[in-house]
Amino acid sequence: MPALEDLFRTSPVARALVDFDTHRFVSVNPAWQRLFGYSAEEACGRNGAELRLWAEERDRVDYVRTIEQSRHTGIKVTRRRRKGGEEFDALSAAEEFTFDGRRYHLTTVVDVTAQVRIDAMSQTLAAVFAASPVAQSILDVQRGVFHDVNAACERMFGFTREEFIGRSGREIGLWADEEEYRKHDDAVLRNPARREYAGRRRRKNGEVFDVRVFWENVVLDGLEYRLYTLLDITAEVRAGRATELLAKFFRSSPAAHGISRLEDGVFVDVNEAYARLVGFTRDELVGQPSSLVGVWPDPGQRARFVEVVRTRGRALEFPLHARRRTGEYFEAQLSGEEVEIDGVPHLVWSIADVSALVESRDALERRVRERTAELEASNRELEAFSYSVSHDMRAPVRAIAGFATILLDEHGGELSGEAQRMLARIAGSAAHMGALIDALLDLSRLMRQPLERRPLDVSALAARLLDEARDRYAGRAVVARVQPGLTANADPTLLRSALANLVDNALKYTARRAEAVIEVNREGGEFFVRDNGEGFDMAYSGKLFKPFERLHGEGEFPGTGIGLATVDRILRRHGGRARAEGMPGKGATVYFTLPE
Repeated sequence: MPALEDLFRTSPVARALVDFDTHRFVSVNPAWQRLFGYSAEEACGRNGAELRLWAEERDRVDYVRTIEQSRHTGIKVTRRRRKGGEEFDALSAAEEFTFDGRRYHLTTVVDVTAQVRIDAMSQTLAAVFAASPVAQSILDVQRGVFHDVNAACERMFGFTREEFIGRSGREIGLWADEEEYRKHDDAVLRNPARREYAGRRRRKNGEVFDVRVFWENVVLDGLEYRLYTLLDITAEVRAGRATELLAKFFRSSPAAHGISRLEDGVFVDVNEAYARLVGFTRDELVGQPSSLVGVWPDPGQRARFVEVVRTRGRALEFPLHARRRTGEYFEAQLSGEEVEIDGVPHLVWSIADVSALVESRDALERRVRERTAELEASNRELEAFSYSVSHDMRAPVRAIAGFATILLDEHGGELSGEAQRMLARIAGSAAHMGALIDALLDLSRLMRQPLERRPLDVSALAARLLDEARDRYAGRAVVARVQPGLTANADPTLLRSALANLVDNALKYTARRAEAVIEVNREGGEFFVRDNGEGFDMAYSGKLFKPFERLHGEGEFPGTGIGLATVDRILRRHGGRARAEGMPGKGATVYFTLPE
């Protein structure tokens, strides 16, 4: 069959004649030799396994089993291997036939590597299109309708893929208005050299937004398509508008503003208000370093200002002794913040002439110093007078108390009962007066004492004071609850006096309780001393911290009426305050603060 042999030999497709029983090659055509890299001499007499023509052994086994069972394989896509070891994708087919009483099968192999790669690339591109985070769509140019859109495009507009496909942009309502449609038409159809433009679109919910549109025309299977890519630039457009507004504000602001390089102080821009302030024109300043035009008379000042900005990122109301073009100096406050412009550190700053404010402040400070000195002198005179009066009153009060006591002791029998009672009242009142004078003297000494703050253990101080109070009130049942770890920054002597008064008060007003419970703790930002004593009516709480104001009679609970007034004054000297809460018969709580 010479004709068939010629066809076999000259075929551009790789073909091989294989013995059906041994699976060894009987003949291979030149196309087969070129495809696999083996010569006819190397191939004939050997089988595919020996030549390692299969990339996967299971493919070879399946191929042999199929030809033995079915006498043909059909067309199969398999991975093959050339002589040099290179693998490739191939279409393989085999058909059994008999010649001169022997069985053979004719094998045909076609290299489809390029087609497989194209198919894989197409699948990859389709996957990229579908998964791209950027909104993309494909338009059928001839019909003017959408052929496909990706998920990002669905998210951008709010329409589903099904709502897009087969419909035009106008039909869906994607244009912000007719003007935008004409703008798109002009950009895409009438100006083929263009490949992008900025426009406005409308989402399904009616929201209008800014987009930048890119497109590319492609031809697939003889049909023309247009691939659109859309970027939502709403934030960018708004930022541009905001920048334009800021530029207008910068130029027209009555306040003096400027931008300069951080490193050398060269003015990048200044507004007219700053130019007027220093007496130059804007053109004279821009491009010049501030040191050259002389607005910083002391270079050290600018170095300190720059150091503050570099350390903190900004400087607020930095005091500046500035100079105008005329040589006149003026007091100013400079505020600035570091920003990067094209990768270079710059300063955006604002400066205010505070000369008049400084003069007013200096005058006010002088007046305050004068008035403070006058007030201190007056207070010293008042304290000296109070101390002198209190001290001088002690002798006659003691004399009254002493003589009244002597009269009762030595001549009481000669007096009537009424006279004895009157003398006893005189002696008692004199003793009470003496206690008041002592309390006033103690208060005067405390108020004159310099305030020396230091860290204090309030818990330990309160515990000591309660232990001392137990000794004074021996025989009483007292439960003390002091929270550990209470600390404050205060004067030790003054804080001890304040706490002692509060503890004494608590013990005094719990005298009628079988068991006195006194608690020292902190709640929020306030310390407190709480008792289960007599309490008080909150309607009269305003009187508690005033000197000589008492809510209980002398016969019920003895006292001078100075204790809580002393507490209040001590706390005020520390910058704190005191307040009280209570209910009649339910006890009382005195809260106080001690600023850090």
